[in-house]
Amino acid sequence: MKYFTSFCTTVKISRYLFRTLALMLWALGALLSFLYFCSLQQQREAVLRQEYDNSYEQAQNYIRHSADIMRQLKYMAENRLTGSLSGLDRLDGNASGAKLTQPRYNTLIPNDDCAKETPRFHAAVNALTYFLSYWKDNFSDAYDLNRVFYIGGESLCLADFSMRSAENGEDAAPKSLVRQVIKFRNARLTDRQGTQYWVTPGNRHDSGNYYVLIPLYSGNKLKALIGIEQTIRLEDFASASNLPLGLTLLDQNKLPLLSLTSGASAARRR
Repeated sequence: MKYFTSFCTTVKISRYLFRTLALMLWALGALLSFLYFCSLQQQREAVLRQEYDNSYEQAQNYIRHSADIMRQLKYMAENRLTGSLSGLDRLDGNASGAKLTQPRYNTLIPNDDCAKETPRFHAAVNALTYFLSYWKDNFSDAYDLNRVFYIGGESLCLADFSMRSAENGEDAAPKSLVRQVIKFRNARLTDRQGTQYWVTPGNRHDSGNYYVLIPLYSGNKLKALIGIEQTIRLEDFASASNLPLGLTLLDQNKLPLLSLTSGASAARRR
């Protein structure tokens, strides 16, 4: 009986040891599975973070490229639209064989007449005409522009230059531009020093128009406003990816302006 009791005790202890071992093996398997899924999650997060960084970098490049274009226009305007454009420069513009990009005139104030503008305004527009015509035919940056705007500082007469080969049929000034110019003119002097940026939705929910407006001063006097219009497409900011990513552009009130779904983005890449 003593041997039988000892055997039963050994079996019982062995049973508990096997159960403990099985529990430890299960816990080890669960831990390894948890670490494996955490590793997969971190890899997926790294890929997703890289996609976001790529999209952000592409958006930054778009803004930076627009800033470079505006810097060229501002440099030209500050140095050539003040009457310093020589007759030789104008002859060079004609000799280049470029077809002059003649502007359309619009008044931002009803019942106003751009023909009554000062000679300095028309001289500045003529200088800008030669420059944009040469720039359009010789530099690829012009292909990114839809329109260039020049607005006199003493009035609200607007010269609208179309940078596309085919006219888009828009004779009137964009309503958003009119609102921004009037808002700018009515703002305090301390709020009128910076560059204005804004986006308006287009016919499609994922594309629209991007505007930049820069004031030009001589001392403390506003000489002119010069601006550009570009087409903005959210698909240009979305890098190629197998992940279901979407892009949304928000305004200053955190409301969506443009939106691109992952399905629409993938369909356009096919």
